[in-house]
Amino acid sequence: MIPMRSTTRRNKLAAVRKVADKRVAAVAAHLLTRRFKSLKRELRQANLRKRLVKSDGLYKDDEGWNDWIDNFDGSIEDAIGAEIANLFGVEFEFFESRGKTEFEFDWKKVINNYQVRNNRTIKNVGQDTLEDVQQIVNDWFQTEAGLKDLIDLLEPLFGSARAELIAITEMNYAASEVFDETCKNYGITTWLWDAGADACDDCLEKAAAGPYKIGDEMPPLHPHCYCSEVYADDEGEMI
Repeated sequence: MIPMRSTTRRNKLAAVRKVADKRVAAVAAHLLTRRFKSLKRELRQANLRKRLVKSDGLYKDDEGWNDWIDNFDGSIEDAIGAEIANLFGVEFEFFESRGKTEFEFDWKKVINNYQVRNNRTIKNVGQDTLEDVQQIVNDWFQTEAGLKDLIDLLEPLFGSARAELIAITEMNYAASEVFDETCKNYGITTWLWDAGADACDDCLEKAAAGPYKIGDEMPPLHPHCYCSEVYADDEGEMI
């Protein structure tokens, strides 16, 4: 069997990632839309300004938020888990063409590992959403703006652009963790930072500074970062 070229692997990973980002974004968008519909209903049914006066302007955790945060966390994890399997599929194909056999993986462990590595959990996304809503409501309370204005201010927190950002960010972390685990299972110790054609200056600097070792900082470097990693030999040459 002719070994798969690194460029072929990168193209296949890019195709898998494109689909994965869309699928995870669709799940996130559905969950965000449902929460926003409930939130608008809650705000419209309540005499919000009078309620806020009684609580010194603080928007408290209304019923449903904690359940939604837990559901958001679990649903996004499940969606990412399915895509992690597809990412490993590309990596297995690459190494099978080099005489290696597949290894077992636990997608939940992959998600947990990247969350520990970045000191942040998917659950933080839901919690951040609640805190941002609270801040926007409290700021609105200090003005004379109406309820429609408040809803307009809240809408970006629940829109498609945020869903896409969530998906891209989480899948970037997941992809790097898949790469890291693949390296460890196949004894790869060196890798290159693949910045791509549209990379920012910081990412281009990272690419130029390579090669790197397992344990060094990995992509993503920032939101919407599409950098990835390429396997290298001990001399730093691309495999």
